[in-house]
Amino acid sequence: MHLNPRILPGLSRCVLILVVATATAGSLAANRLEDANADDAKGASDPDKVAFFEKKIRPILVEHCYQCHAANSSDIGGELKLDDAQALKRGGSRGKSISHERPEESLLLKAVMYTDPDLQMPPKGKLPPAVIDDLRLWIEQGAVDPRTGPPSVASPLLVRQQAAQNHWSFQPLPLRDATDQARSESQIDEIDEILGKLQKEKQIVPNPQASKRELIRRLFYDLVGLQPTWEQYQAWDQQPIGNYESWVDDLLASPHFGERMARRWMDVSRYADNKGYVFQEDREYANAWRYRDWLINAFNNDLPLDQFAKYQMAADRLDPGTENKNLDAMGFLTLGRRFLNDENDIADDRIDVMTRGFMGLSVACARCHDHKFDAVGMADYYSMHAALVSSKEPKDEPGPLRLVDSEKIRPAVIFKRGQAGQRGDQVPKRFVTFLTSVTRPMETGSGRLEIANAIADRNNPLTPRVFANRVWGWLLGVPLVDTPSDFGIRCPPPVQQELLDRIAADFV
Repeated sequence: MHLNPRILPGLSRCVLILVVATATAGSLAANRLEDANADDAKGASDPDKVAFFEKKIRPILVEHCYQCHAANSSDIGGELKLDDAQALKRGGSRGKSISHERPEESLLLKAVMYTDPDLQMPPKGKLPPAVIDDLRLWIEQGAVDPRTGPPSVASPLLVRQQAAQNHWSFQPLPLRDATDQARSESQIDEIDEILGKLQKEKQIVPNPQASKRELIRRLFYDLVGLQPTWEQYQAWDQQPIGNYESWVDDLLASPHFGERMARRWMDVSRYADNKGYVFQEDREYANAWRYRDWLINAFNNDLPLDQFAKYQMAADRLDPGTENKNLDAMGFLTLGRRFLNDENDIADDRIDVMTRGFMGLSVACARCHDHKFDAVGMADYYSMHAALVSSKEPKDEPGPLRLVDSEKIRPAVIFKRGQAGQRGDQVPKRFVTFLTSVTRPMETGSGRLEIANAIADRNNPLTPRVFANRVWGWLLGVPLVDTPSDFGIRCPPPVQQELLDRIAADFV
């Protein structure tokens, strides 16, 4: 190829311009990279921004994103990994996930806001507004991510344990002292106050006020399950509506109130008069009525929630005498099915009624493997299993419904795939470990007493929330949380969480 000498100076100038331009661009890019790195380093050293990431952002990523966007995901969606700071910054097949210049244009934020029908994450449902606001604020403040080095491939159980730290139902209750309690009782009804505030925010117009007769009819149905008699209707019609509270008090004092509430709890405790199929032995529980009567008396006598819980699991340790008849409370555990007298199936049933009944936590799902959704491992399950198989039912009077600790206390040993014939590792006996506010070693006897104390502990956020939700549902027809026996990771916060927490705190 031959070039005209006359045009070489022109070409030379073009090449020179390109070289200079490239060098300048490279220099500018290098400067921008240095500035970005400097900003990252500056942000990573800001303790407030680091704390915000650890408290707010990391739990969001763990709970809602790691399943599909982490190093150990079976199929990494969009080639985007969010368990690694550098990978999050690079983005995936759609481009960068974070835009520092235009935070609202960040793909990560667009995905969780559901503004693009083709990009909606997480796919199972839109995140709560408060969570999205935290992500937006994090991005606007520079998306500080203090994670360094390659991502650690955490076990799925560890990931769920990290996610549980931020889940609403596992957070401490806003307990009030006696002064606050007394002051609140002298003010406007707090329930009406909370409901009214949210109705106003949502522009919801309340239903018309009930008529006088509708009011008393609803009250009777809710508290005793029967409508008023004709004589009660007449007495009510002749009284001012201001006497309503005295009617409430009378119905709460009625023995029929305890019958009504005990009937509801008997559904939770899977009460039955018989054992199911048990070969040739007598299928009837001759003394089942004792547990029923104990429940009725417990509600009618306004037994405190912690005692109500503990007597049903460990009355043999707490009140072993017969005077108060609290041994009858243990029908909660002993009146279940007998599964052809298989001790492991019986123990599994008792674990389930304790944890789902009182805490809305399905620990029994960890019998054959770590829980698929919640932060419960097989070690947690077999700790409770050891406590139950180390308890026995005495056949002698006066407490045929009771359990007592066996002379031989068994260790907690994991059954591989839930098979009793395939013994695995021995593990320390402890109550559910991720509930750090109440977890404790099981060191006395079978361990049932420690289980009962942990479930009834005033620092256990689940028991009062679950119980308050059940009572609300029994009295008003619809619970505040739609899944009364599941308050785990998949349970979204109720619309009326402030109301639920206030009532639960009062139960404590």
